[in-house]
Amino acid sequence: MNVCVYRTTGAISSRRWRDERVAYDAGISSATAHPRYAVKVKRSLASLVLLSAVLVAAATQTPAEAANSPSPTALAASAVLNAKSELSVRVDSSATLGAKKISIVTDAARLYGVQKVTIRQSGAVNRVTAELIDNVIYVKGDASSLETFLNLSTTIATQLSNQWFYIKGTSAEYGEVAQGMTIASGMSEVAFQKVVTSHGTKTIDGTKVTVLTGTSVPVSGPAYRETMDVSTSAKPLPVKVVQTLKGQTATFTFSKWNENFLLSAPDAKFQLT
Repeated sequence: MNVCVYRTTGAISSRRWRDERVAYDAGISSATAHPRYAVKVKRSLASLVLLSAVLVAAATQTPAEAANSPSPTALAASAVLNAKSELSVRVDSSATLGAKKISIVTDAARLYGVQKVTIRQSGAVNRVTAELIDNVIYVKGDASSLETFLNLSTTIATQLSNQWFYIKGTSAEYGEVAQGMTIASGMSEVAFQKVVTSHGTKTIDGTKVTVLTGTSVPVSGPAYRETMDVSTSAKPLPVKVVQTLKGQTATFTFSKWNENFLLSAPDAKFQLT
């Protein structure tokens, strides 16, 4: 692979950003991922130590309640559509891939977002941040993180380490990296295929949810076996999602709906094309 680096107006050519944003596809399939969700960081997508403990309470519906309840498939679709209509959301995701433990915090709005990825392995901690602003993605991370998520060579990753660079919306790389950084693209990663099953209700950290299971719609990789906990409020929203494939597990929790957060474009001197 030929790589050229130019100051300010130049570009860096590389292989596409690996979809680990959610960061769960890596190690599960040959698909590059987020994301999860890292950036793809994202893909971009083991249970989170930082998640609130899950308290399970048995619950049943009366015949009248059951008759008026939407089908599991309709409830799942409604939760995804409701989420897409919100202004913003915080998504905490994690996955354990072999010796790697990956956690991603995403603040996603309708048109912009930010992801902060942390990778822990053998006592080392590596980090990368991606910000989506006005159809440009700004990235900053240490050399190891850039090698993992951008698949850059060690030489180029070292050159770019710990400084901001950017990916324009016109770049072929942009779509994959941006996946999961907005509400709509993030929810597309946890949407179900047509067959969804309900397993009753339980309580998660004080919130009553309906437990739904099925298979995710493949967006940037394979389809996953998925469990989605949906709030039982008047406007159902996803509370927690767990996706599994071949023994690997990715967990997502959703919170801070419609909270304001502001981003400003950093001073980036390099472009990735």
